[in-house]
Order: sequence, then structure tokens, then C-alpha cells
Amino acid sequence: MQFEGTTYRPPVEADTMLLQVTVGCAHNRCTYCNMYDDVIFRIITPDQIEQDLIEARQNFPEAKRIFLVNGDAFVLSANRQKKITQQIAEYFPECKTITMYASIQNIISKSDDDLKELKKWLLKFMVLMVLIIQMKLLQRLSVSKLILNCQNWVYAW
Repeated sequence: MQFEGTTYRPPVEADTMLLQVTVGCAHNRCTYCNMYDDVIFRIITPDQIEQDLIEARQNFPEAKRIFLVNGDAFVLSANRQKKITQQIAEYFPECKTITMYASIQNIISKSDDDLKELKKWLLKFMVLMVLIIQMKLLQRLSVSKLILNCQNWVYAW
């Protein structure tokens, strides 16, 4: 499998199979974060993702959970994410959960229909942990209106 740049995963994903769908972070301007300073953001091609899935299938007899890396994989369009989940379902039909990092901005930018469609395609537990962490940070920064919008989104999900 091809991995470019440093790969970060949350502790809860320690035993989860990783699949790189982006390199770096699309935003990459947070003053508190230097995780992806060493790479330029780009999206992994569908062909490379498929090659990685083929190789992963040989190395992972079972993957019920897959974590999409890097930075903010939810920056991908809903259509692109749906295609990735379809590829995963083809090579790992036993997969029940796909998780990834996501920024609040990229969650809000998706339509309700897109989010429902993605949820249908296995993205069942995406980003809630990151969303909660970001909400706590935003509370400290007193960004209350955005907090309320995000809390409403979490409860609706």
C-alpha cells in the first residue's frame, strides 16, 4: 500500500485498517497544527485507491472498520466519497464502518441529502469524535453560534 507523508490516526483507530484517500490537509492553515506542513495537499486517484484495496485484501483477512487518511478526508465531494465506499464494499464486503477526520466546514458544506446518502454507504460513525473535540475547542474560543449549529447537526445525524 502506498502512504505519502506522515499518517496520523486517533487512538480509537489503533487496530483499524488504514486507506489513504488524500495527502495532507486541504485547509493546512490552523495556527495550532503543524501535522501536514511537510506535504502539499492532493487527492489520491481512484486507480491508486483500488490498487491499495487489492493489496490490503491480501494482507487483511478481515476489515470490519476502515479509517480513511489523511488530514480532512471529508473534503472530498459526496460523489467521490460514495465511489470510495463502493470500492471498499467490493473488496471488503464485511466492512461495517468507515471513519475519517473531518472539519466542521466540510461537514456543513454537504447537503442533507448527501449526508444521508453517505450514511447509507457505510459512513456510520464518521467524524463524531473529531466534531466533539472541535466543539470543545470552539467553546474555549467563544465561537458559540457555530457550536450550536454543529450540535444540531450531531443530534440530527
